[in-house]
Amino acid sequence: MNDKIFENNEFFESLSERLEEPLRLAARQMEYSGIAQYVNTAAALPIQQIAAIDPDYFSSVHQLENTLRPGIENMYSSLKQFHDNIAAIEAMMSTRFEEFVQPLHYLPEVSSAYNVINNFTSAISNAASEISRSWMQRVNPWQTKVSCFVSYDSSVLKGVNNEFSKLIKLEQITSGLLPVTNRFSEITSVTAQLASIETSLSSIAEQWRDAIVPFQFLDNYSHFASCQHKLIQKAANVNDDKSVEWRIDLLRVASKFVDRQITWKSELSIDVQEDIEAEEIPVVESEMDITEIPQYIGYSKRDGITVDDAFAESIITAITEKGKTIVQKARLIRTICTQSNREILFEDTESYFGSYLILGGTFCSNSDSLETIIEALYHLFYEQRKMISKFVNLSEHNCIDQIKDMKEGRNYSGHPKKISKLQNALYDQFIKLEDIIIDNMLACQSAFSIRTVLAEDIWTEETLNKNIFKALLRVQNNKVYYGKKENELNDGIRDKLSMIYEVKDQSRQGSSSGGRDAGEIDLQICREGYPVAIMEGLKVDSLRREYIQDHIDKVLTYYDPSGCPYVYVIIYAAVKKFAAFWKNCFKYIKDEYSFPFKLKDEIHEINHMYTNSRHAKAVILREDREVSVHFFAVLVN
Repeated sequence: MNDKIFENNEFFESLSERLEEPLRLAARQMEYSGIAQYVNTAAALPIQQIAAIDPDYFSSVHQLENTLRPGIENMYSSLKQFHDNIAAIEAMMSTRFEEFVQPLHYLPEVSSAYNVINNFTSAISNAASEISRSWMQRVNPWQTKVSCFVSYDSSVLKGVNNEFSKLIKLEQITSGLLPVTNRFSEITSVTAQLASIETSLSSIAEQWRDAIVPFQFLDNYSHFASCQHKLIQKAANVNDDKSVEWRIDLLRVASKFVDRQITWKSELSIDVQEDIEAEEIPVVESEMDITEIPQYIGYSKRDGITVDDAFAESIITAITEKGKTIVQKARLIRTICTQSNREILFEDTESYFGSYLILGGTFCSNSDSLETIIEALYHLFYEQRKMISKFVNLSEHNCIDQIKDMKEGRNYSGHPKKISKLQNALYDQFIKLEDIIIDNMLACQSAFSIRTVLAEDIWTEETLNKNIFKALLRVQNNKVYYGKKENELNDGIRDKLSMIYEVKDQSRQGSSSGGRDAGEIDLQICREGYPVAIMEGLKVDSLRREYIQDHIDKVLTYYDPSGCPYVYVIIYAAVKKFAAFWKNCFKYIKDEYSFPFKLKDEIHEINHMYTNSRHAKAVILREDREVSVHFFAVLVN
């Protein structure tokens, strides 16, 4: 840098050094400054570091070039202002607002290949019957009693001037309007929903978080909700009760739609996370503009159709659900290929995952968004046309070549509704194509055989791992289990897994470590009475080497006389610095712990997208048979 820019090089270097790291760490918090800090103020530490800089420290910024000085001052000023509001935000969270934050809602339920089996027949049906609207019938968890909005202590937000705080106040005002209190016992709390979304994502690695919920999507939704509340209040002032009611219903339907988008992406991410690298996930900007919803269902206000029915039949719902159907069928085709020992169609890769997110979450209303759809379809289908041609006569299905022509032509101009109709027609063609691929795959192997193969899927090591991990996530994030003892945490895991498997707990078998009494297994997963996996849970508040050793020894020897093929050691870590704990714990298991059987494969970590949990695996040889030993560590409150 030119020395003429400043007189005091030492000052500038000191300032730069002091700001560089906090700013890097705070970048994410700055994006979510309107939401994240309401529910996870601990993450504000980097901002606190910046705010701790004495304002006098900037008094000599005049030494810098005038064009540089304002930028630094403005940067610091905004961060300092935000830091000053943290105390007020924490005060608000001590009110009843916190009761309505439900991050558990966004964590995937424990699921299995039964979902594939149950949908097997429908997976090869026509496109029209495939479009799911079941999510619209689910209970909306963001419906909040009108009287409860009064309990929000918005006075603590005095001085806070971001979109999130404004939305809280707007919800309070709306809840007090006579047209609302006279007609509704509950209304949608978008603020509670936004806070829950951010809380549920707080333990997820940044790349996965961006994939599941792009910041643009949340910002768009927050803006939409604010606009609706302002219009509701305007309508109430002129006694337009019909408009008030319609927009209250609109907020409720929109919140369900947001839930559908996020939970679908979350489930998909869980399914593919072990096979792809988070660092390689392409950036997928949200192409779903929620503010467009009213213009597509506005007719319902004048025609007397309910908002729910109008949205269920809307082209927005049709397209986004058809996009998810394309992904669902692609995943089914991959499963059939895998279980039938065929060359894999639609392999789990970072680029395919990005295409899935685009197809299932994009509603096209302009040429730019349509271009992203064309690119995704081209990547999934045209680039695999050689493999697809083994199952389909491509001359009879021109949609693949059509995508190629559209990609090369890049002429997508037209009215928004024409563009959305084109997207809808393309989706129908590719769903039909996938159905034919599945039909022809089944023709090579009996349906019964395929079903049998798919049924086996819940007993594969991969699926066991996924279902156990999902159960751990549910327990980890459920406040019911905060501060609970080891056995109570094990009970939570048992209850979740019992939805799929035959699970036995505290079974007396084998021998104790002393060799006298029968040992007690924490959990055992059985198939028709035969043990498949054995689990041992332990809760620690530090690296207690002897305690950890004792539990590993128990589950590998004393408690498992039959020699299960899969062994799971679950470590509930009630520690302050989880990353440091796991680093030391993994080192102990890898370098210091002496396995009672020969190691075939050295213990290694298995990456996933959650920051507050870890997974490692070792393979031992027991009587010349391989046994997979999995170590899960989860941070618990």
